[in-house]
Amino acid sequence: MNFRADKRSVQDAEPLGPIDPEVLVMRVDSLDNRNIAIVVNYALHNCTFGEGIHPDFSGYMAKYLRSILGEDLVVPFFAGPCGNVNHINYRDLNPPRGHEMTHKVARILAGEYSEYIVK
Repeated sequence: MNFRADKRSVQDAEPLGPIDPEVLVMRVDSLDNRNIAIVVNYALHNCTFGEGIHPDFSGYMAKYLRSILGEDLVVPFFAGPCGNVNHINYRDLNPPRGHEMTHKVARILAGEYSEYIVK
């Protein structure tokens, strides 16, 4: 989790091990087939923004899903197992940061689900 590392000094770094790229999702519907909840499990620390109190990517992912499936939708997020997994590509000297990165991750995760169900 070397967030503050000088990225120029780690350009030859290799990943420490495998990651889990799967997004696990469980949808909960009412008896009359209304969406009640989308439960999401993804192995990434919920700290892409990095400053202060913030909903981070899981909060924005929930917002995107609610815009598709209804404002009453509940979206619990489980970040695990995470270990040493983070969103930083140390080979990219100018990666997206702050709000840009947070919204990028949120849109990708919401899209993984919404593309599956909307078709």
